[in-house]
Amino acid sequence: MPDPTPTPPFVVTEGLSKVYYKSLPSKPSLIATTKPGPFEVPTDPEAYSVPKELRPLGKHALASVWNHGLGDSLRDTLNTMGVNWTSMDVLRIVEDGESSSPAVVWIGVEFGSLSFEEGSAVAHKCRTLTDCYGVQDCHVEIRESRVMRYC
Repeated sequence: MPDPTPTPPFVVTEGLSKVYYKSLPSKPSLIATTKPGPFEVPTDPEAYSVPKELRPLGKHALASVWNHGLGDSLRDTLNTMGVNWTSMDVLRIVEDGESSSPAVVWIGVEFGSLSFEEGSAVAHKCRTLTDCYGVQDCHVEIRESRVMRYC
């Protein structure tokens, strides 16, 4: 029996992009996620996204391999793909009422540098790398972000 056709990766929409991280202080726009879709975008004018907070990664396989090759491999992959990235973090993005959540490789990119489709391809390429390092229980999320350096 032939292999079933793989499901195409989820591509973020403009509506989801604006509300996904709305509860975070910087309110970054979501460009891509490897979390399976679909997501429900609030449509009511008074609608809000599910409150989220950033938390440390803690004990997780991702932490074990990050400084042993994975971080460098992800950086090299982003550079090879020509991604104008600004930051890379490993953490948890926890929804209100949850005690924990999956690990996330959180990549910041310059404003307007990736379309949703390009971002999806980059996120899934990075997710493939985490698999190669034996970390299957994490997601990759890409957001627009500018790093400000102060003296």
